[in-house]
Order: sequence, then structure tokens, then C-alpha cells
Amino acid sequence: MVPARAAAAKFSAAGAGAPRGRIPVPRRPSWRYAAGVPLARSVAVLLLGLLALPACTRRELREREIRDEVAIVAAREGALADRSIEALRRYGRDAIPQIEAALPKASTTGQLNLVMALRRLGDPEAIPLLRHLALRNETEAVRIESEVTLRSWARGTGPRAERARAALRQIEEAQGRGSQG
Repeated sequence: MVPARAAAAKFSAAGAGAPRGRIPVPRRPSWRYAAGVPLARSVAVLLLGLLALPACTRRELREREIRDEVAIVAAREGALADRSIEALRRYGRDAIPQIEAALPKASTTGQLNLVMALRRLGDPEAIPLLRHLALRNETEAVRIESEVTLRSWARGTGPRAERARAALRQIEEAQGRGSQG
């Protein structure tokens, strides 16, 4: 072997046994492979991850929206509060725990707005909260508004009216206004 060729073979990527003029190139993965994993599998995992992401946070997003609307109802008056109360009607029963959490921190006007929101929701699940407010709230206006809401529901028919009447009886007994008879 000629010394120049021997030196070239020594430093070539293929070594001495490679055919002349051809340097083997490391094989690149095909476009069908991404980092050694078939592309179809990679795409499927990515799509499933993206589809699962909104499902995981949908409840959290809904709770945040409810909390924001309740905060507006508790802090504002007038048309802005009315719009937020109407927005809370979309959430229905899911808004009741957020309203209950906001009541102790709200001002008197905010508490009245929150009672109004419960009235407009019209859900029977709000009856225990309204009964509690009618019995234990520090502000007389909130106690009266809660009782008025229960009385308006008690005039109706159906399960909500029955539960409202039972709550009113409990309020009257606790206040000592029970029927003496």
C-alpha cells in the first residue's frame, strides 16, 4: 500500500476495509421516525395529551369563572352586579358553594346581592344556606331578605316549596314565633 493511501485509510471514517471513494454516513432515521419512535405513535401520544389537557382544567376553569362572578356580585352594585347574577344562573347549583364562601367576607350590600343571586338561582340546595342566614346573620336586612326569599319559594308547589316551608317552620321555632296552639 502506498504510504499516502495508508495514511488516508488510517484517518478515514470507514477505516481500511471500506471501498475507495465512499465514506459511510451514519444512517439517519427516516421521516417516519421521531427520535427513534414511529412518527404515528408520537403524533397519537401528542394528540391524546392535547385532548386530555382541556378535560383536566375544564372544572378548574368553571370554578374560576364562578368565583369571579361571585366576587363581582359581592363587591359591586347596579347593572354590573345584575349581569353577574344572570351569569351565575348559567352555573346553577355549582355556584352555591362559591356564594356561601363569599358571604362572610362581603359587605352588607354584597350579602344582599348574594342572597338575591340565590333567589334567582332558585335551587332547593340553597334552602339550608338561606335558613342559616335568616337565623344567624348579624345584619337584619340580610336576615329579612333570606326569610323573604324562603317565603316566596314556600308559596309555590313542588319539592322546593315543601323544603322552604320546612325551613320557615324551623326559623319560627328557633325565633320563638312558633304557633301557640
